Amino acid sequence: MSAKKAEKIRAKLNKKLEKKRLSAEEKKKQKAEQKAKKDKKSLHETISNIKIFASLGVLVIEKFFKHLRIKLARIKIVVASEDAATTAVAYGAITQSINVLFPALESVKNFQNLKNTDIDVRADFTKDSPEIDIKLSFSIRVWQVFDIALSALVSFIKHKASAQRSSYDQTGHISDFKKENNKIQDKN
Repeated sequence: MSAKKAEKIRAKLNKKLEKKRLSAEEKKKQKAEQKAKKDKKSLHETISNIKIFASLGVLVIEKFFKHLRIKLARIKIVVASEDAATTAVAYGAITQSINVLFPALESVKNFQNLKNTDIDVRADFTKDSPEIDIKLSFSIRVWQVFDIALSALVSFIKHKASAQRSSYDQTGHISDFKKENNKIQDKN
């Protein structure tokens, strides 16, 4: 083989290797760009999901406490401590707290039977430790649980639909879709 032919073959091989290297570098750049877009998209989706679940949480908590009924049946407190002065001060604080708390609780619609509640607060100067006996019940109707779940589901679907619309608007897919639709309609 002559030197010129060998040189031409080397030149062709070098060109092919150079193209492969360039295409490999371009592929790396494209992969990096795609990864950056994907990371940005996943970050956007994560933030969107956090917003959705936060609003759903607020909705569920608000509805739950709106439907929750609280019934206070009994409060029996025996105030006691090693020191008689501490017992007297604690007794005064507890009775005053109950006197302030009950009118506020009566105004709350979900509290029931406060007028029939057995309240007994006593000071015992002979005991060393206090005793507390409170009977409190919480209830919610089954249909109200379904109402909460249905409201959460509807809200979730609405948030997902609006998130998809906003992501389509940002990427321009909707406008591309409309252009293609218009072309098809023009042909017909």
